[in-house]
Amino acid sequence: MSNSSKQFIKSNISIKNLYNVLKEDKNKFINYTCKLISESKNNKIEQEYTKSEIQGKDEKCIILKELWLSKDFLLPYLIDYWYIVFNKSGFETYLKETRTPNSKKQAEKLIEIYKNINC
Repeated sequence: MSNSSKQFIKSNISIKNLYNVLKEDKNKFINYTCKLISESKNNKIEQEYTKSEIQGKDEKCIILKELWLSKDFLLPYLIDYWYIVFNKSGFETYLKETRTPNSKKQAEKLIEIYKNINC
């Protein structure tokens, strides 16, 4: 199971809710995602892992990291976007559950990026 799939499961968001974001707020989501990608392109993307998870990594995981983006790379962006728009108060908790480093700081950063999107 990919990291994106695991994040989707932990998010407790229905596919219908994510679909509605794409259907009703597509342009703003695209601008948000483009902004995030342009800002993170040169930054190291991190996720915290336990020692046993690091030992269990397979070659596919390594290849995806070298290619920078996986085929389901938009799913985490869409989940973050949904939290920012519909459940800001649960966003930091979600980021902690997905082991995003500096969850509080990351939540604030993503919310600020969202606020600065012009559509």
